[in-house]
Amino acid sequence: MSPKLKSILAHLTILGWIVAFIFNRMDPDSVTGFYLRQTLGLYLFILIGGLIPSIKVLIVMLLFVLWVFSFVGATQQQQKEIPYLGPVFQRWFKNI
Repeated sequence: MSPKLKSILAHLTILGWIVAFIFNRMDPDSVTGFYLRQTLGLYLFILIGGLIPSIKVLIVMLLFVLWVFSFVGATQQQQKEIPYLGPVFQRWFKNI
């Protein structure tokens, strides 16, 4: 599976992320690893943001915009960090 396809797959659903993670373990590449870390952080923030009732919609909308930004980078096969959170996710999940 190509790095581009694995990176895009990681963005589609949690299940897609797991499949991309498995394929990246078999044939590692830095682009997919970058997007696995980034999308894992986004998914976790979406789950946590969804638990805060008063600002749930605002957080989920903001994270969706960041997800789209990341998805576009994945389709172009460029390692584009999402603003503000991208470097944090890369540090937090550096072992992925």
